[in-house]
Amino acid sequence: MGYFTSQLKFTEIRERRWKLLADLSYKTNSGQIITAPKNFLTDFASVPRFLHWLLRPNGDYKAAAAIHDWLYQNKTELTRQQSDQIFLEAMVSLRIADWKKVLLFSSVRTFGGLAWKGRKD
Repeated sequence: MGYFTSQLKFTEIRERRWKLLADLSYKTNSGQIITAPKNFLTDFASVPRFLHWLLRPNGDYKAAAAIHDWLYQNKTELTRQQSDQIFLEAMVSLRIADWKKVLLFSSVRTFGGLAWKGRKD
């Protein structure tokens, strides 16, 4: 199973925007290391405000969301589908409740296309 090789350290720089204070690394099931670097800016989970009563942007899945944001915002050799699978895998490693994993993963598969198209190429 994949796992985080470092702890998430961050500070809020404005509402719904955080900055990593140290590198955040995740080792995938296949052994690939993905690192969101220190000073990377993330919104963690892009949850619409009207759903914050159910899912907060900085919920217990925030480390997985930061890695996912890094994959979406930076050109990598991974496809969108692979990036989304790593998000799900990272949530599994964090032991996120099944209903949250399903909801968050379904959301990125359904709505993540716009963010993916806006990434740096």
